[in-house]
Amino acid sequence: RLTEMLPPEDLVEVLAEYLDVLSGKVIEHEGTVDKFNGDDVMAFWGAPNTVENPALKACTAALRSRMAIKAMHVEWQSKGMPLLFASFGISTGDVIVGNVGSRERMNYTVIGDSVNLASRLQGLNKFYETQILIGEQTRVEAGESMVTRLVDFVTVSGREQPAPVYELVGIADLARRFRAQIS
Repeated sequence: RLTEMLPPEDLVEVLAEYLDVLSGKVIEHEGTVDKFNGDDVMAFWGAPNTVENPALKACTAALRSRMAIKAMHVEWQSKGMPLLFASFGISTGDVIVGNVGSRERMNYTVIGDSVNLASRLQGLNKFYETQILIGEQTRVEAGESMVTRLVDFVTVSGREQPAPVYELVGIADLARRFRAQIS
């Protein structure tokens, strides 16, 4: 939609600011930015450096990204700029990480079932009208630090078994403090 609305120079400027926010939150929470696909950021945790609690850090990065984008929208609206909305899919599991590609071109990336699931979860946000969907293993590993809501059991492309899908709602400690304030 933005490509229709903006001249290419303005589009690149808007995307750069938006991608700076998203990739900045990934890096701030010890993630590795893998690549940009249009207005999407692919990231992973745990390589090349070991990361403690990667599921928790990925969830926190997504929630903080969402907050940063909302703050950015205030400025953009005042300038009459179009708004970009991010959706996130987070999945935790074993992957292969390293240089993958052809003899002529390699890319340091991750490959595996959980990468596929994360991509599918990200795409399901539109259907469920959510912003952050996570898989079961992510929910388990993030533990009680996150507030989640079971959305559905889905069979995604590339998988035969239905998997529970959760919406990541917020950080549990913040929710407890908010609840205490209104009680």
